[in-house]
Amino acid sequence: LADIGPIPDPPTPPSAEQLAEMKVILGSKLEFLGLGNYSPSGLVQLMLNSIHDNFGVPWWASIFLCTTGVRLLTLPVMIYSQRNSALMSNFTEGMSKLNKNLIEARIRRDRFSEELAMLELQDYMKEHKAAQLYGRMFAISMIQGSIFLTYFLALRGMSYAPVMSMTQSGFLWITDMTLPDPAWILPLYSSFSVLVILELGLETGVATDSMSKFKWVMRVMPIGMFFFIKDYPSAMLLHWCISNTFSLITAFLFQIPSIRNFLKIPPLKRSIFSRFRAKDLDAAATSVERSKKKSLKARWMEFFENIFGRPTESKIRDQDSRNFMRAGRDAAPPTFPYNPRDRFPEEFQKEKRKLRDLIGFGEKKAKKLD
Repeated sequence: LADIGPIPDPPTPPSAEQLAEMKVILGSKLEFLGLGNYSPSGLVQLMLNSIHDNFGVPWWASIFLCTTGVRLLTLPVMIYSQRNSALMSNFTEGMSKLNKNLIEARIRRDRFSEELAMLELQDYMKEHKAAQLYGRMFAISMIQGSIFLTYFLALRGMSYAPVMSMTQSGFLWITDMTLPDPAWILPLYSSFSVLVILELGLETGVATDSMSKFKWVMRVMPIGMFFFIKDYPSAMLLHWCISNTFSLITAFLFQIPSIRNFLKIPPLKRSIFSRFRAKDLDAAATSVERSKKKSLKARWMEFFENIFGRPTESKIRDQDSRNFMRAGRDAAPPTFPYNPRDRFPEEFQKEKRKLRDLIGFGEKKAKKLD
């Protein structure tokens, strides 16, 4: 026992302040939280954490720098998207006219005109390379959607873990980046910015007002989005606000003709500025043609009739057969060069009596009909 030596004193348990400091240190290490792997969202988490640690900036500044940097790197994609959107806008304008002719032919039950309109539509799509336009639009949407999903998963993982330093690194009215915005300012701005982008068609090149059948759906969607995202962490909402603001600024810059010429983007027939000027001028003095607007109910009724109200081919053949058989057996219906009911009610009554006498109606039957 003498060789063992003195027994050391038991270690002093850490104080509450030391435990809190250790919790912050360990809670800020991504590897201890199961974050920061080499997946796309993990790489974004590593990039955010590196900016926060190396530059000593708060988390909101790290999110701002990272979001702005990625949007600047993807600026060529936005330029390519604007080129495709301009071509797509001009393409859909001509296609809508051909579709209108096709629908009118179907309503008239004019089979020949319907086939001719379909051939014209096919030739128009081949001439303007519609498959390439839709393929480019799909590829651009996939790139933008993948970036959105990557940031969504990265910031959601860091907020729900949570990274302890994010709970103490807020800004202005937000004290905790992992909690929802208590004033709902960030979700309101996110929804409003999406509404502006969709309403003016800044990124797609097609304004909501030109989407006759679905414009109210596109307008209501941002309002419903607010109730869906209002309980999201402030870090996620801050990223969306910064990204939407970047989209608004660049999209407005892309409306300037000199910038479009420099970037080799096809000109637009109607830019945002011309739409604003057209609202202040008289409709007869503007060069913009405005179609007669219909109510929402009338548009949906027209859409329903075009899709479900059109009779089938078998019904059309049966009706034609009945009309043909009736024309061979029955007398031809009387016709007038005018509407006798409206213009000459007395003459109409005389003609009706003569017709009844000719057919052989009795006086009692005539009185009943009168």
